[in-house]
Amino acid sequence: MEGTVEFSPHSMPEPDILVTRDTPADGPILAEMLALAVEIADPTSGFDLGRKAKMYAKNGLAEYWVIDLAKRLVHRHTSPSATGFAKAETGGLI
Repeated sequence: MEGTVEFSPHSMPEPDILVTRDTPADGPILAEMLALAVEIADPTSGFDLGRKAKMYAKNGLAEYWVIDLAKRLVHRHTSPSATGFAKAETGGLI
């Protein structure tokens, strides 16, 4: 699913892929509905793994993946907190 996630009126990211717990009737997906956000990173991996990861963690997203096409890696982040994700795993793409 694609769409806009509403963390606040000034923070509305648009992940490449998202999985929700419920489907919104209309408008942006509320933060509490979001189960997983996936970013497909090619030239944007630094931003996706840095600033964007901190934003998702700060807003309590349970799981965040970054798929780095150039390096053929998947970065999986879990255990969000106000300062970032406590757990991060990296594995190769098939």
